[in-house]
Amino acid sequence: MEDETHRYTPSPTVIDDPLYWQHPETPVEEAANPGWTIMRDGVARGRLAGGHLGTLLLLAGTEYWPEMSGAILFVESDEEDGPPNNILRQFRQLRHLGVFEEIEALLVGRIPGCVGLKGDLSLPLLVEEVLEGVEIPVVAGLDFGHTNPIMTLPVGVEAEMDTEKEGLSLLEPGVR
Repeated sequence: MEDETHRYTPSPTVIDDPLYWQHPETPVEEAANPGWTIMRDGVARGRLAGGHLGTLLLLAGTEYWPEMSGAILFVESDEEDGPPNNILRQFRQLRHLGVFEEIEALLVGRIPGCVGLKGDLSLPLLVEEVLEGVEIPVVAGLDFGHTNPIMTLPVGVEAEMDTEKEGLSLLEPGVR
């Protein structure tokens, strides 16, 4: 893409211990990154909007709620947001706010394994439930949020997500 200024791709390794910094005496365990999980294929272009899911939802109904129309929404969650039912409720709240009908794509950061999203409350099943009837690209397991390594996403910057290329491209500089 000729107008791309930066391209994010999956990191080679990950650390699935969100509190690794609290126990510096214990060696950090890095593991191979399985890559991003493409839940729904597609290409989307829009402004980046989002952040920590629970914190973002605190802005609903206020003047600080971001404009979601045409945005690529990125959200992440951490070990304090568990159990998985809480994360499901947060995604349902986005649905009730009409966010999924406004955005161009949904990006979900890597959620720590200790949150327990598995079985009937796995992330793929949760996403399918809350996005029923909405056709947008969805990619999960991206390297942003309460994770290591931490990919920084510049809010408000025009970007493109292409699931075939498994990458997120910034289409303008993140800093002006």
